[in-house]
Amino acid sequence: MKTTIITILAACLSISTSFGGNTIHKNVEGSKETGTVTTTVYNGTDNRDLVPFKQTVFEYNTDKNLKERISYKWDSNTQQWLVVSKYKYEYNINGELINISYLSWNESSNSWNKDVQYAMYIYDKSNESSPVKYLSITDSKNKKY
Repeated sequence: MKTTIITILAACLSISTSFGGNTIHKNVEGSKETGTVTTTVYNGTDNRDLVPFKQTVFEYNTDKNLKERISYKWDSNTQQWLVVSKYKYEYNINGELINISYLSWNESSNSWNKDVQYAMYIYDKSNESSPVKYLSITDSKNKKY
């Protein structure tokens, strides 16, 4: 099974959508060719008073396959982006997705949680993907494997 990920290859593109009185703006910078695409989403009542609330950074390998996706949320008190989660993608030698790992950010320890969740794609001899296998690994204190 091939996974297709659609991204915008423009250096900078802005898209906006209105909901009630609020306007949602999506700004995309970078490209697969450069290896990084950053998507920032803003909210506001008009085009001048926009407040950021979500950012996602996509990293691509030399084959232009998604390698890593890190999500951030905006902290209006500190005026900084706070890390939320990270996905890592692994491919076999044929470029087929075989593993996705998920980590969440621990704000109190200022590091990635030790709990890792995996989704694995198993391919049969005819190169068809079998159902996804899920695995959750936690640190040695919780003994969840």
